[in-house]
Amino acid sequence: MEEAKEKMSKYLKGKEPDIKDKTVIIVDDGIATGYTALVAGMYAKNRGASKVILAVPVCPSDSIKKAEEIFDRVICYNKVSSPFFAVGAYYQDFHQISDSELQNYITEAESKGLYYK
Repeated sequence: MEEAKEKMSKYLKGKEPDIKDKTVIIVDDGIATGYTALVAGMYAKNRGASKVILAVPVCPSDSIKKAEEIFDRVICYNKVSSPFFAVGAYYQDFHQISDSELQNYITEAESKGLYYK
């Protein structure tokens, strides 16, 4: 919880974005069990988002049904039916990004008008 608060303070200046009555697209690198995405979807709905969409490049096919119970739309490019599933196996480079790398992405998105605050 402390780490989440620290990151919120660092990246959002301690202020949550106003998503009431907005369409929210939650993007993840992939879902395995889907629980993190489900919590994010429930959070967005509880904060008043009018529509919540999940977009992921890869997920197990049995997680789609759970996600559709929460999200208004689920977009998954590669649905996998294998019982041995790991998101990282579908990437050439699956490294954890550093805070400075994330800040560079945020700065670039801001310069292109793609970052909502």
